[in-house]
Amino acid sequence: MKIARPRGESLTVTISRINQIQRQVFPGWLRTIFLLILAGIVTGGFAFYHAQARMMQKNAEDELASIAQIKVSQISLWIEDQLEDATDYAADSPLRQSLLRYMGDPSAANRGDLMLHFKSIVRQNESIDVVLMSSVGEQLLSLNGH
Repeated sequence: MKIARPRGESLTVTISRINQIQRQVFPGWLRTIFLLILAGIVTGGFAFYHAQARMMQKNAEDELASIAQIKVSQISLWIEDQLEDATDYAADSPLRQSLLRYMGDPSAANRGDLMLHFKSIVRQNESIDVVLMSSVGEQLLSLNGH
């Protein structure tokens, strides 16, 4: 854009007139208000962003805590069920007699009798395997032979 200046008028006077026109169109008080509003919007946006981030993190932590509590409850129920099954098996006289016979004499006949009990346990509990362990954690007998 080319500004025409009257003859004989200096460049300083022309720039001064441009500044004067700018002040009339966009006075200083309006610039100040605009900058304050802009600063408020930026500050508010920053605060809103951080509040949302904290809220999302809290929601995620709450969800994870709920999931963890549900899992703890499920595991507790599973352990309780396993202990009930163990109590039932310990009270099962034929299974106990078969175990005692096998532990006294691990012959093929005693092993076969115990395996029949193991197969029954697998069917009843939809298990994969039944393992007989020693008191020191050594595997003595397994239905699947592993």
